[in-house]
Amino acid sequence: SEFRLFLRLDITDTDYDDSQVFTIDINPSIIDIERNLLATSIPNNGRVGFKEYDGDKGLGLVFQEENLLFEMGLMMGTSASDISSSVRTDEIDGNETVDDHFKTLSPILSTSPGERSLFEVFGKLDNSLANSQSKVEIDYRSLVFAEDPNDQYVILEYEIKNTDTTDINDYFVGLFADWDIGRRDSADWNSVYRLGYVFNPEASNSVFAGIQELTGRPNYFPINNNPSAPNNPFGIYDGFSDIEKFRCLSSGDTVLTHVNMPESAANDLSHTVSSGPFNIPVGESIKVAFAIHAGESLEDILGSAEAADKMYNDVFNLTKPTL
Repeated sequence: SEFRLFLRLDITDTDYDDSQVFTIDINPSIIDIERNLLATSIPNNGRVGFKEYDGDKGLGLVFQEENLLFEMGLMMGTSASDISSSVRTDEIDGNETVDDHFKTLSPILSTSPGERSLFEVFGKLDNSLANSQSKVEIDYRSLVFAEDPNDQYVILEYEIKNTDTTDINDYFVGLFADWDIGRRDSADWNSVYRLGYVFNPEASNSVFAGIQELTGRPNYFPINNNPSAPNNPFGIYDGFSDIEKFRCLSSGDTVLTHVNMPESAANDLSHTVSSGPFNIPVGESIKVAFAIHAGESLEDILGSAEAADKMYNDVFNLTKPTL
C-alpha cells in the first residue's frame, strides 16, 4: 500500500541548533516529472497528468506555471466491443463515470539518470480489469531531457505484449486528452511530425499543447466536447462511449484535421492521437510511443516535435560505440 514517511533531521553544533523535515513516498502510485520546461505526473493506472478523473493527485500538464490539461489517458483495442481505457466513459443516471481497466503488475518506479534519458518513470500494467477479448501486458516508460531543443516534451513509450491464446489483429493504441487552453480552443494536425495540437485562436499569445505519434502509424481525431454544437459528429459532455472511443482510435481521419469552436459552443475541446493498426502474434510485442509537448507558438511546438522525432527515431537507434 502507498504511504508517506516523514523524517526529521536534527543538526547540532557549538552555538548552532537546527532541524529539517523531509518526506519519502513508500510504494507510490504516482510520480511527478519536473525536469524541464514541462511538468507532469505519471500514475500507475494508465492515465497521464492526474491519477483520478477529478484532478486529484497529480500536476496535470504545467507550462509557464499554468496547467493546460483536464484529462489524459490510454485507450486501446480492436473494436468497440474490445476496448481497454483509463478515461471517462458513458454516463450512468446522469453521472460521469470513468474506466479503470488497467491493473498494476509491478510497482511504479523512477530512476535518474535513466537508461536513455535524464529521468525515467516506469512500471507494468495489464488490461485484466477490462471486458476485453484481447489480453495484453503493458510495460510503460517516460523519458525526459533538460537541454534545448529537447526541453519542451516528455516521451511516453508503451511496449504491449499479447498474453492471449490467439493472435491479436488490427490493434490500435492511443492517448485521449481533454485540454483547457483558453476560452475558445481550436485543434489542428501537422502531418509532417504527426502532431495533434490545441491552441486558443482568440489570444495573440496563446500557448500550444499537443500529442505527437512517434512510431509511424498515426491516427488523429479532434472532438468538440459539446454534443449540441453545429455539425458535430459527437461530443463527450453526455459521456464517451466505446463506439466513440474506437472511432477516435481507428478512423485514420487525418482529413478531419481541425475543430474551430463557434462562439455559441462550449469552451472545451479534446482529441485522440493513436497508432495502428497492429497485428500482434501470441507472445509477441509491439512498441508504441508518443510525445507530449507545450510551446509558446506554433513554430515553437513544431520545433519541439522535430526534436522529439529525431531523438526517438534517430538518436535512440544509433549504434552504441564499443569502448
